[in-house]
Amino acid sequence: MRQAERSVPRIAAVSRNTPRPPARGDIRQWLKEDGASDARFTIMFDLYGLPTDFPGYEDAKGESDPHRRVSALEQALGRDISDPRFIPYLQLHEF
Repeated sequence: MRQAERSVPRIAAVSRNTPRPPARGDIRQWLKEDGASDARFTIMFDLYGLPTDFPGYEDAKGESDPHRRVSALEQALGRDISDPRFIPYLQLHEF
């Protein structure tokens, strides 16, 4: 019996000097490339390095509790990508 082909993790690194990381396009491309229903995709963003046009940014910036702000932004990113295989993640390391 032939073992099922496995997806290989991909890491996309960008620095603060990158003007606009193409994260949305990359995520959607990866979702399209691996259509397996059991595949999962995630990406990590630093809460304090988000661009102002990040999904849900305007609504979440008024939230004083950083944990709730992260949750709201993760939910907004999930809605923006709109694929149940995608798991949004924002890193909160300064609070």
